[in-house]
Amino acid sequence: MPGRAFTLIEILIVVLLLGVLAAIAIPQFADASEESQRATFVSNLGYFSRQCEYYRIQKGEYPPDGTSGELPVELDTYIRAEDFERMTPIGGVWDTELDDNGVHAAVGVHFNGVGNTQDDAYMTIIDVMLDDGDLADGLFRKLDVDRYYYVLEEAP
Repeated sequence: MPGRAFTLIEILIVVLLLGVLAAIAIPQFADASEESQRATFVSNLGYFSRQCEYYRIQKGEYPPDGTSGELPVELDTYIRAEDFERMTPIGGVWDTELDDNGVHAAVGVHFNGVGNTQDDAYMTIIDVMLDDGDLADGLFRKLDVDRYYYVLEEAP
């Protein structure tokens, strides 16, 4: 009785089919990962903005203008430094603004070369999740070339 084995053609067909299936599945996982990163960014931004508001309620003023990627010491009892000082889920670093870039108070992301840098098209998707889909105005907006912030209070 002759031995049963797969021919080279049969093996190549199986490998080809697995390659096609992988080509279909991998981009879908990448899209899900990107959506997850945006959702995490929006959640973190919401948390940080609420903590800044809580600070304002207790202290009567917003936290000071911070150095990008560093938690202002005034917020250390409101936000864990390790949460604020690591790269955001979409790249860049967290930052607070006070009386700068045309707003009184804001918290957001500064794309300063840490991790990925996102463009206006990407950030508009986040704006749709948070606000009105227009980076020029509203609560979430582009304040400078590489800065996108949730505005806590407009400049007087």
